[in-house]
Amino acid sequence: MSVGPYLDNGRYLALAQAMGLIFGMLSQLLLIRNLDLSNYGVLILLIDFSFTIAIIIDFGIPTWASRQWDGEGESVRNLIHKIMNIEGYNFLIVSAVTVIMIFIFDINNSFPTILIVFSTYIVIVTEPLRLGLRMIKIPKFEALSRIMERFFTFSIYLLLSELGNLNFLMVSVAIFFSTLVTFILTVMIFYFKVNSNSEKEYSFQYFETLKKSLPFTLALAVYPLLGRIDKIVLGIMKTVEVVGIYNIGWIIISVGFSISSILRQSINPLLAGKKNEIERLNLIKQIRYLPIGLIIIGIPSCIGISFYFMELLFPAEYLKSNSVFIFSGYYLVIAMIPSWIWSMLSASNLENTKFANDTWLFSKILAIMVIINALIDVILISKFTIFGIIIGTTVSQMVCYILLINNIQSKKYWTWTFRNEFVSALFMSIGLISYSLFKNMEGGQENFHIYSISTFLLGYFLMVKVLFQSFRNRNNEIYNLQ
Repeated sequence: MSVGPYLDNGRYLALAQAMGLIFGMLSQLLLIRNLDLSNYGVLILLIDFSFTIAIIIDFGIPTWASRQWDGEGESVRNLIHKIMNIEGYNFLIVSAVTVIMIFIFDINNSFPTILIVFSTYIVIVTEPLRLGLRMIKIPKFEALSRIMERFFTFSIYLLLSELGNLNFLMVSVAIFFSTLVTFILTVMIFYFKVNSNSEKEYSFQYFETLKKSLPFTLALAVYPLLGRIDKIVLGIMKTVEVVGIYNIGWIIISVGFSISSILRQSINPLLAGKKNEIERLNLIKQIRYLPIGLIIIGIPSCIGISFYFMELLFPAEYLKSNSVFIFSGYYLVIAMIPSWIWSMLSASNLENTKFANDTWLFSKILAIMVIINALIDVILISKFTIFGIIIGTTVSQMVCYILLINNIQSKKYWTWTFRNEFVSALFMSIGLISYSLFKNMEGGQENFHIYSISTFLLGYFLMVKVLFQSFRNRNNEIYNLQ
């Protein structure tokens, strides 16, 4: 079983993510240096909230439709065309309701708010086109589409910053223009590159499709909340300034989470092409060494880059806190690494649940994660602020991993153990979070530093052992009942 297609998809998606992250980070730096902490926090909350509402447009339709795909490249255009038709109706309905609600509630800065909200809606309707490009095995054009969006945004930000006019209104104009132009160009690329020589017709009735897509709709509504619920709760229970401080750490750690996203996006079409669960699990087992290897490389890279560059890149007001539990700057990033570790270990197995016989499995797991995350946030945030957020996010990601592994090991034909992998991730999580907490305390707590570092290193070297075991056993397929 070759992992070539997986690596091919991953290479272009990795390029898109890398370029997107570079332009995205440069854009964030321009925003941070031109907007005050309060306006920056409001902008982050508005974008996160808008993307959450935009899920109604997607409604899980691309995910459900990909399960109906016959695997033939010639039928992709017909499939994506049907998806776009249904999402088009959703777009019109949600857009009309949005405009009405904004004017009914007389929201301040209504014009820039409308532009930002509509920008997120446009991003959502662009995604099926990108999915289609990936389906016909030309992910380089999907990558181009993703890079264009971030490049246009950064370029306009840079121009406005040089003119001294990068304010909240002009930021909204820049975002809207970039997403609209990217959508138009992606449509042109899709219809130029994707041929329609298939006689296969996909008959998707509007209300019937919405009904069948419901399990994936709930999952799509839930999954983005894993990254946004923390900022939303912080904004409600604390202040927008704290949201701004927390988002600095999120900017850095999002590099890692983008790798998790690449893993899931790359393996999705390969899983879709497998005949049964055993073939899908064999594929996941074969490429298991990839996420583990990336974790081993990623942790020291993230720590080193954060240590040397954060103070150079971000203003001092975003990196300092007046409370031991308001993690900021370098120590905030270190404390966020464990949630990324668990997400990497879960990525492939989580994507596989989209193809399970139980169509609700993906939604159930994500719902449990969000509920746990939200409960811990609400309970801890009033006293522990960002430290409470860190605990909630890490525990929710760990629970996801446990649920996925429990689901796999419940299969009688599965013999691969995850014990060392779990213990390793647990030790690293405890070590990194406790180190950040003790370093953030006044007085040093030097003895505890030693315990924290020792715990982390024990987990890290155990993960190295797991890497070699995974690579050595990658071609040993699980028992095939057929």
